[in-house]
Amino acid sequence: MKKRRHMLWLSVLALGCGLLAARALPATHATWLLPVAMSGLLLVLHAALAPLATRRARALAAALLLFAFGLGWEGWGLRWVAEAFFVEAEKFAAIAPFAVAALAAAAAAFMAVAGAVYGLLWRDDVFSAARLALLIPLFRMMRESPLVFGGFPWNPFAHALDPQTLLPLMQAASLIGVWGLSALVILFAALPAQAWLCWRGGNARAAVAVGIAGLALFAALWAFGAWRLRAPVKSTNVRVAIIQPDISQKEKWRPENRDRVFQTLLEMTRRAVASAARLPATGPLVIVWPESAVPFLLRDSPRALGMIGKALPENAWLFTGALRRAPKEMLKPGGPALFNSILGVDDRGRVRFVYDKRRLVPFGEYLPLARLLRPLGIRQVVPVPRGFFFGRDPGPHRVDGLPPFEAFVCYEIVFDDPPPRADDTRWLLNVTNDAWFGTSSGPYQHFMAARFRAIERNLPLVRVANTGISAVVDGFGRILHELPLQRRGMRVFLLPANDSHGIYARMNRWQIVLAMLFLLMLMERTRICCRMRQDI
Repeated sequence: MKKRRHMLWLSVLALGCGLLAARALPATHATWLLPVAMSGLLLVLHAALAPLATRRARALAAALLLFAFGLGWEGWGLRWVAEAFFVEAEKFAAIAPFAVAALAAAAAAFMAVAGAVYGLLWRDDVFSAARLALLIPLFRMMRESPLVFGGFPWNPFAHALDPQTLLPLMQAASLIGVWGLSALVILFAALPAQAWLCWRGGNARAAVAVGIAGLALFAALWAFGAWRLRAPVKSTNVRVAIIQPDISQKEKWRPENRDRVFQTLLEMTRRAVASAARLPATGPLVIVWPESAVPFLLRDSPRALGMIGKALPENAWLFTGALRRAPKEMLKPGGPALFNSILGVDDRGRVRFVYDKRRLVPFGEYLPLARLLRPLGIRQVVPVPRGFFFGRDPGPHRVDGLPPFEAFVCYEIVFDDPPPRADDTRWLLNVTNDAWFGTSSGPYQHFMAARFRAIERNLPLVRVANTGISAVVDGFGRILHELPLQRRGMRVFLLPANDSHGIYARMNRWQIVLAMLFLLMLMERTRICCRMRQDI
């Protein structure tokens, strides 16, 4: 009974560490809390595992503690999900708390598996923090797989870095990706506890070595990032205008507002065209509207396409998120009928480019295990019967007069899966509709993921959201133009240039996985030389 009570209190402490660590995520960005939380977690793990005699017992204890920590991290970090259930409150509000709790628990399960492995490998040595730092991202990375309910790799620990003060450190993502940087973030945050454990164990040299090594690595990465950020902003001759209409999710889909929404977008487009004419460059003009910008099937409306063509000058393109009807040969009884797409409309009102969303939001745009869940009355949140088709073509896409680009609809930008011909890509286009989540932390976290993708790929990003955050980010993660949440407006600019792809862009995450596994094996081989005294 005493042991159970002890584990219960340690689990509560681990949960508190998770809640504290999550305060470092956007939009709060209290990054200074991360060392407190991660060092606290390492001490909690040490207190729980040191008295246990068997690997099995340590694996179970560490799995429980990491699950508790994960519940705090995921629960607080994903609380914004509940906002989507209140757009149609009469249908979904009652299940919002249960949905968020289930999502947090499912996400925390990956932390629990990391904890079980940590318990199996645990040694009272100088590598405790490093093992934890490697194992958490390794298992959270598995959430990128489409086999895991479509994939949901949200809030890597690297997202806890505040770009206002730590943008130089964020540049490490161009070397080792967001998951490799997440391992470093956890390591740096847990090193104070690691040094203290070494000191308490009587190994003062190890404590000093841990501190010096951590500071040296941090300084080296900071110097690399500062050097990288010295690069000037370069531009192409392509003019781009981003349109943020700021129309609420409830208002946009009311039938009586259909024409008003479309006319608002057209009027903002005309003003953007006039502003673009004053730019010094004379290259092609690209107008970008957000995801599902108009509340009707644009491709099926020749009148609307004609009005767009009249609003565009010669040598101009309009890219807009839009629902698209699937071809008849794809339709099946009881199956989906629509794509969530990006359409490219030329200056004659013709749709000459189509990109279909490849990564649909599970339980939002489609229902996993639909045959089992639909009879139970469970539906996806987006009010489209039977959901959407999955797209296939990842790009890069080529459109007359424009540099090759990759397109992303909504949360597709959070996935680290460049296409086979990614070396040809020169910029990233992301349209989204975060109006579902109001002014919660969701839009800020989504924008942070997009910003990291630009750094990883060393590519400029053009991001347009219905209610914000719309922005232009260069390949170093620097915001060049921004429209904040819930503000109608537009920005006109020259598309940033891309000179070369980053080191990580020439690799892939599997090489980072192999490197992490190699480091874990190396720690196991050297544990005898570095083991601390057992008299703590």
